[in-house]
Amino acid sequence: MFSRPLLCVLLLLVALPEARAGEPEGAERGTLRLVTTYWADVYVDGKRMGRAPMRPLSLPPGPHVVRLLGNPTFKPYQREVLIRAGETTELHVDPDSPQDSVPVVPSGQPTPPRASSTGTSQERTSQKGGTGTLRLVTRHWASVYVDGKRKGRAPMPPISLPAGKHVVELRDNPSVKDYRTEVVITAGQTLEVAVKSVPVD
Repeated sequence: MFSRPLLCVLLLLVALPEARAGEPEGAERGTLRLVTTYWADVYVDGKRMGRAPMRPLSLPPGPHVVRLLGNPTFKPYQREVLIRAGETTELHVDPDSPQDSVPVVPSGQPTPPRASSTGTSQERTSQKGGTGTLRLVTRHWASVYVDGKRKGRAPMPPISLPAGKHVVELRDNPSVKDYRTEVVITAGQTLEVAVKSVPVD
């Protein structure tokens, strides 16, 4: 008969191959880093991974569906992300932004082409020149618009934008004057804009 410690070791050796059966041996994984200002339960491909804010997640390469649920203050959030082996993908979660299936790619990498051959000029720019990040620093809340499209409400997480020129507007706060500026986003880099709020007379 086996002793109890030896029996435990044998059972562990048998269980390890079964636990890794669904993953190819030696497969390199990628990392998903969630950037969010509110708590929520995080699900990846239907499996609960924990509660945000949380540590980066190690995931197999390929597309994954990320959902943030459970916070009664915000609507459920869903995005599709593309994980690449050996790289880190950042997903900036803004509950006010559109929740579509645009792939989120590692910083500085071009956006993979869509199934359709058509697309907006902004999508084609992203595919050609990569993406950068815009970080707005402001002491007052305001609705944020980039090139006329609402991105959310500041203060907010950094915004991923195609490389090139963009018009940024902060407005809708009756206590301060509307703010408008033009920025140039560089692929793979973060541009920080300090917003100077002018009180309404």
